[in-house]
Amino acid sequence: QDHMPGSHWYHPHKHGSTAAHAGGGGVGMIIVRDPPGTLPKFLEGGEYDGEGPVPEVELVVLGLTVSKNVDAANGMVKCCKAYNDVSIDYTSLSNSMACRQGAVNHNPINESIWRTDRKNLLQALENDEFDVDQACDDTKVWNSNSDGGDYFLVNGEVAPTISIAADGWVRFRIVYANIDSQLYFSMPEGCEMELIAKDGIYLSDAPRRTSYAFLGSGNRADILVRCKNNPQFEGAPPKKTCAVDGGPEYKDCWAYEIKAWYYDFSGASTSDVCDNVGNLKAGQTAANISKTLYDAAENSANLENSNITIVRLGTILAIAEAGVSRCELPEFRVNRPCYLADLTNLTDEQLTEQAGYLPEGQRHLHFGSPFFPSINGHLYGGKGFDMHDEPDPAAIGSNEYLMEPNRTYSMPVGSLQEFEIKGVNFHAFHWHVNPFQLQVDYDEFGYPAGPEETSPEDRDWNQDTNADRPKAFERTKKQLDAGERPFENYFKKGDWGDVLQIPAKWCAPISSTSCNGNCTPQAYAQNASFRVRTNLDHFPSRQVVHCHILDHEDWGMMTLLDMQNYEDWKGNWSKDYEKYDGNTTNPGTAQGHNLLAYGGLDEQGNHTEKKLGKCYGPGPANVPNTGGWSHHPDWGKTNM
Repeated sequence: QDHMPGSHWYHPHKHGSTAAHAGGGGVGMIIVRDPPGTLPKFLEGGEYDGEGPVPEVELVVLGLTVSKNVDAANGMVKCCKAYNDVSIDYTSLSNSMACRQGAVNHNPINESIWRTDRKNLLQALENDEFDVDQACDDTKVWNSNSDGGDYFLVNGEVAPTISIAADGWVRFRIVYANIDSQLYFSMPEGCEMELIAKDGIYLSDAPRRTSYAFLGSGNRADILVRCKNNPQFEGAPPKKTCAVDGGPEYKDCWAYEIKAWYYDFSGASTSDVCDNVGNLKAGQTAANISKTLYDAAENSANLENSNITIVRLGTILAIAEAGVSRCELPEFRVNRPCYLADLTNLTDEQLTEQAGYLPEGQRHLHFGSPFFPSINGHLYGGKGFDMHDEPDPAAIGSNEYLMEPNRTYSMPVGSLQEFEIKGVNFHAFHWHVNPFQLQVDYDEFGYPAGPEETSPEDRDWNQDTNADRPKAFERTKKQLDAGERPFENYFKKGDWGDVLQIPAKWCAPISSTSCNGNCTPQAYAQNASFRVRTNLDHFPSRQVVHCHILDHEDWGMMTLLDMQNYEDWKGNWSKDYEKYDGNTTNPGTAQGHNLLAYGGLDEQGNHTEKKLGKCYGPGPANVPNTGGWSHHPDWGKTNM
């Protein structure tokens, strides 16, 4: 209802095999189109015609692990057939050489799922629905000609070529469907990018000038990209002649390679990223910062036992088109549905008055250590979820984890709530149904303020600060006078999303002696806490929260949040919250729309007195005919 237009995705979600299904390619993109007038005209989407709107490119990025040789590939095919053999028992399968990849541990959760799979498979075979052996033989990933290791598919292809008009802006809709790693996505020298949306929700102020995109597992990003016509910088790609749509027309073109990288969480940390960026002077271009970030990663990747993997996602082919000239982007804001009303200015008093309120930090979701897939210290299906952060080792692997899971927290539909999220460098926090809004900035290059005599490891690395940010992100006076926009953080207070995973705190001090030997950029990020707020709009349900590193979710890093209609919640739960506020006033309408966000109702049923800023809804009749944006002074003088 009144859904924000944007880029989304889908994948199978059968608990226990979610990673196998999604990681095997069972993913796709969903685009909720913008109602006419939502965006500035040049952004409304369409094919490039020299005068029309910015064209769109959809990119679904999926990482795969491929067998390194033919024998290993054949082994995977054998394992596939063995797994789908209804006559083989679980213990024999787990000990089978066909499926052995290192030590195999008997797991009661996996066995339970396996038994259900076999039952369903047997039924399918009896109905002649498919041929298992043929399906395993036809699996292209296992029979790949790749040299092996981790590699990435973009729209099902390896390193495809993406053709765009040189000097013109193009909208990239990116779904990062990888199941087990973060990704730094940067533009090569000669290209630049502007962020306009994250996780299918437009930024409050767009576009945002960034030198890269950081994509956690399951994140989406909409970015505007342009690449130079006839680049002249040192090391620029040479001019080529390209056939347009296979010929017979030929045009000048330039090939820009898209490079990305990710970090192995178990690897050793280095200071290369911080050092290289910190050595840059003020006034750097976006391309120079991106190149420095990439070079820092590539230099580290060339070291023995590196924990950095370089990814080549494809090539942008910038084609010289008649009538295309460079122009700067206008700033714009879109009107948004009221379930996305800005919560950053929500006062403590307003928040306290919400039924189901808990004091700051009391309602939290703490994701466990890198190697223990727990939320608040428990596995999915645990005996009870509570506020303890440490698991009970004696209970792990016991039958209690096969039971129906209890609820972590119960809250009334129509209320505004605040959570503390922690542990999202090694893990990726994902909430089904309800998006959430960041209440703090996160600057991976920021250095916490404090007295100069304070040692780095003794400062508060969890505070919201940009102190001592590298000068590379600053603008010179000449650039500022010319109206050049500064580079901004990728993560900013007020951003909405449904997946939160953060990069390492790159400038944190690396030490093997302090912090119990755990002073690393990754450890600082893993220990950082984030306040997020959400509007529990309209939908009573038990909603899933889990780690979007999907192996972790399959292993039990998942829980449920219980959203009930106000009257049901009041009868079942309100007494549990009396010690905090004693408030039993319905914070929403009968339809579950929050009164602060949507406003009250007049006699005609229209919403009035919105307290949290301009928004629209509910109902399609309230979708605005026009968005709000400010035009660049040169708007109309050049083709976009």
